[in-house]
Amino acid sequence: TMIARVGKTNVLTVQADLTGTTTATETISVNLETGVSNATTLTSLTTLNTGPGTGRTLTIAAGTVSVSLNSSFGNKSSTNPTGTINAASVKLGSFVIIGGAGEDADVSQIALVDVSTALNLNTYTQNVKLMHNGVQIAPTLASPASAASAVQTHTFNVSPSISVPAGGQYVVDVVADLKATQTSAAAIITTGAITASGHTTGTSANYSTAV
Repeated sequence: TMIARVGKTNVLTVQADLTGTTTATETISVNLETGVSNATTLTSLTTLNTGPGTGRTLTIAAGTVSVSLNSSFGNKSSTNPTGTINAASVKLGSFVIIGGAGEDADVSQIALVDVSTALNLNTYTQNVKLMHNGVQIAPTLASPASAASAVQTHTFNVSPSISVPAGGQYVVDVVADLKATQTSAAAIITTGAITASGHTTGTSANYSTAV
């Protein structure tokens, strides 16, 4: 039961939980049907019929994160290197985690993948770290797994988990010590799976496309 005061604007708000059967870009709306003897005046106790009302159409947004290369860290070459052999804490790459439109996301794992059995973290680097604004966000990978027989996926457990606002951006830099074997300019890693969950709903917000 609700009371609609004379001469006042009365707002009816309808709230509900979305189920797993809904998908991104679907639309929903709530409309009021014409009522039959469903209202009574407070003074004269006259029975009334309420009129119809059309609610706004809402579009369901996904909370899934996405990843892109950090445009501020461009491609490198032998004439524009990111570092020299035996150098410590060299930036190997930088990427941006972008929050989905639906809700904030909590990221708990970030994976890096070797480009090939020839171009990989183990051969050319050690002490690999993930950094954000100069702060390390996951334990150091001191000795990356060997890619001699197969390309390796290197998983970093982010602790504490990082929060990416809905529609916001979170920059992650990959930093490592270069070995003497790094004598040419070539990409050696891509991003792997990003493990995340919706901050409010707890549903999966994972991303797995390499960049």
